[in-house]
Amino acid sequence: MNLVRQFSTTRRVLSHIGGAPIRYSSEVKIEHLPTQFSTTDARFFNKTTLKVSGPLGHRLMPIEPFVKLQFSEHDRESELLVSVHDSQEKKQRQMWGTTR
Repeated sequence: MNLVRQFSTTRRVLSHIGGAPIRYSSEVKIEHLPTQFSTTDARFFNKTTLKVSGPLGHRLMPIEPFVKLQFSEHDRESELLVSVHDSQEKKQRQMWGTTR
């Protein structure tokens, strides 16, 4: 009999943060631009740009081509839902929560 001793008896639980919507106020403006994030750095050639502007300034962020962004607006609050094309692929699952 070949017994393997486990260091932990608890089950591994993965984060589901990627499925939660991002809520933001009407003061914040988020745009998904189809332009390349960078024209000089090869790591960013196939990535699009997400521009976030608000009262504290603005930020640009690269978005992978397989990441889908869905915007919805409510009365005073807006939501951004982040998802990926294929949630079974490891790289896409990793970037799902990281992008969020």
